[in-house]
Amino acid sequence: MVYNVFRPLLIALMMSVAYCPCSLVKAQSATDILARTEAALQKGGGVEASFTLTSADGDASGTIHLQGQRFLVETSGMKTWFDGRDQWTYLVRAGEITITTPTAEELQTLNPYAWLNLYRTGGYSLQAETLTGAGGTGSSATSGGGGLSAAYRVVLSATARRALWSRIVITLTSSYRLVSVQLTPSGASASALETTTIAVTSYRDGLNYPDAHFQPVRTDYPDAEFIDLR
Repeated sequence: MVYNVFRPLLIALMMSVAYCPCSLVKAQSATDILARTEAALQKGGGVEASFTLTSADGDASGTIHLQGQRFLVETSGMKTWFDGRDQWTYLVRAGEITITTPTAEELQTLNPYAWLNLYRTGGYSLQAETLTGAGGTGSSATSGGGGLSAAYRVVLSATARRALWSRIVITLTSSYRLVSVQLTPSGASASALETTTIAVTSYRDGLNYPDAHFQPVRTDYPDAEFIDLR
């Protein structure tokens, strides 16, 4: 399954985000922060972001193009398109493009921005912290590899037994841009080896992608076998 192929890559995403003394914000403010982040993302139009994936399993990097619910994710050896309904995953070594209609849970392993709206499901309790970059007290705020300074940290703790992730930590800039996402899968401890982190290294918004950008052009992959599993 595409889910099983891509998940180890994203679960590898561990980049140290040093904890700093910070001021605690009410749970309602955590909801506000995530809502503002969603609004900023929608207002920003098309987005292009580069990210790094690091863990004991190895290092990787990639890019994501995002517009609304659609995205294109590319890493070395793999490319994934999602047009809002269907998903195409190209595995370079296999020479195959698999077509599926992913579940909401599967999308969480592919689109780092999908975790921003999990608070709407009601399966997580929320807590937020204001870091130095947003006027809090304490040491310097953390940043991503692209110099994105983190101003807010939102922690989602699963309250539902069947949640895919037991704990999600999202750090954001003062303008509500994503800096990093740390994920601990259900049934795992919050240790460094079991926590996934996606760290954004560069970010551009205000782009406008055509609909065709989120689907592969068959003539660009003349030697690939298309496998339709929908």
